[in-house]
Amino acid sequence: MEDETYDLLFSLRLAEKRIQSLEQKTKEEENEVYDKVVGALTEGDREAAKDYARMLLRLRDKRKTFRTYLSRIKDAKVRLREVSAAQRTTNELIKTARALSKIQEVSSYTDLIKATRELDRESLRLPSRDRSIGEEKIEALLNEATMEVSAQTEEILPKIPDRKLIKEKNHEKKEKEEGDNN
Repeated sequence: MEDETYDLLFSLRLAEKRIQSLEQKTKEEENEVYDKVVGALTEGDREAAKDYARMLLRLRDKRKTFRTYLSRIKDAKVRLREVSAAQRTTNELIKTARALSKIQEVSSYTDLIKATRELDRESLRLPSRDRSIGEEKIEALLNEATMEVSAQTEEILPKIPDRKLIKEKNHEKKEKEEGDNN
């Protein structure tokens, strides 16, 4: 099992690297096509710009698909590591139970025998856990990430002025100028 797990993890890591490389190449190609869109618009060739824009949108969809694949690969790696750890734990518990069984056969103390039987039964019984992650937790994490993205976007992009405030300031400015002229 250990070798199989290692091989699977290696294959997943290799696939992850390949997809990351493809995603990066697609990003670079996106930038080139965007420059072509801008160039075509600058030259006044709207039809060519539309064609480049279509190509750009297809590239963005392709990159989004790559990110989805990466997310799934990372999730599979985490799950595989969990299964591997559970398998190792189970194997150790079985070894421990066998050792305790041998101690039980050799020991003459009745208390030790009773304790060993209890340990033997407990070690073979693994607790069952629900490994599924609730949709609420996923949504909460996504909402948290969305808020972080919004905060980062607000830091990067300039604030868009409120048109009402601009009109009010212009009106106040005109009134002030008219008052100064009188």
